[in-house]
Amino acid sequence: MPLWRRYVTVLVTVGATLAAATSTVVAAPIGVPISPGGSAIAWGESNSYRQLDVPELPDGLTYTAVAAGQEHSLALRSDGQVVAFGRNLGGETNVPALPPGITYTAVAGGSYHSLALRSDGQVVGFGRDEFGETIAPLLPAGSRYTAVAAGQQHSLALRSDGQVVGFGDNGSEQTDVPSLPTGLTYTAIAAGTEYSLALRSDGKVILFGAGRGTLPPGVCERTCAPENPPVCTWLCIDFTRTYTGIAAGFGHALALRVDGRIVGFGANAEGQLDVPSLPVGVVYTAVAAGIFHSVALRSDGQVVYFGRFPDNNVVPALLPGAQYVAIAAGHQHSLAISTCGLLCDLGRDIPETIPDFFRRLCPDLLRDQWPCGPGPLLPSPFRPWELPRPS
Repeated sequence: MPLWRRYVTVLVTVGATLAAATSTVVAAPIGVPISPGGSAIAWGESNSYRQLDVPELPDGLTYTAVAAGQEHSLALRSDGQVVAFGRNLGGETNVPALPPGITYTAVAGGSYHSLALRSDGQVVGFGRDEFGETIAPLLPAGSRYTAVAAGQQHSLALRSDGQVVGFGDNGSEQTDVPSLPTGLTYTAIAAGTEYSLALRSDGKVILFGAGRGTLPPGVCERTCAPENPPVCTWLCIDFTRTYTGIAAGFGHALALRVDGRIVGFGANAEGQLDVPSLPVGVVYTAVAAGIFHSVALRSDGQVVYFGRFPDNNVVPALLPGAQYVAIAAGHQHSLAISTCGLLCDLGRDIPETIPDFFRRLCPDLLRDQWPCGPGPLLPSPFRPWELPRPS
């Protein structure tokens, strides 16, 4: 397969909430809604297909989840609708209409396909479907899907019974989900190029796929069940620790430890495993992996980027009082959601004179939920539009 087609996708973690600096960190969800949401921001090396052009929100709505594919992006709105933008080579931005009474609840982006989870527990796939990567298996009676992940040409879905199903290309065994030990379930999934990751309820990271073997020695332990043909599993990273979040990139992967530290493994030619050190009292709360870069969310609401071309991938500066609450990484671009904050932390109302682009960073819904009490008078003239603007 040509290298130009071997691109990375975005991953999904499930059953998680944003955590502050505590003794046990729970991963912030990627592609799964956060509440009350905020404004979506995108940045990257190129905007050739307008994958960085986040659509404006209707009044009163927020973005609650983001995901990124090869050269396209997806964002989930607070009304349960999904918007997709960027390259549309195989229909990966053609979001299907929903039946009455149904909303979307999660999103994932693959190379040329996308997945969306509906409120009725069904998975909707759209885009290129060379290997069946957009068609999730039928559910057993009484079960529903709770999370989705999209890889290069394969997909994963997590069921409500804690089982994972894979569908699409299986040339490297990336959809051969390992059986679980008695009493354990899967809690999170991530899909890379020709491999997959799953997080078990005991906090162990399981890798399957990459059947041709590209992982560095000493990082993962391969075991094969005595079946015909044998089913092989990689148990990865530090066996003495447990993890709460996972991310799968092109040739590298990340795992978030329970203590808020990040462990990376795989290729590091571009520095995509060189995790930045943290200030005292701050931990990491989410991870995302792209083709040659990684993105991580900190408990203080800051996002850090590490990997290829850092000078071309500066994380947009936030306005006073705002924080990042969700992240996603695609081929050569990244996305994040920021909360409002803005002037609220200063005890000031948001004046009507602020230009539209500035007001969009703090939708009406958020202004209602982040009350701005009386405070000092605004300086005159007050020009918030002269503050750093997200690119």
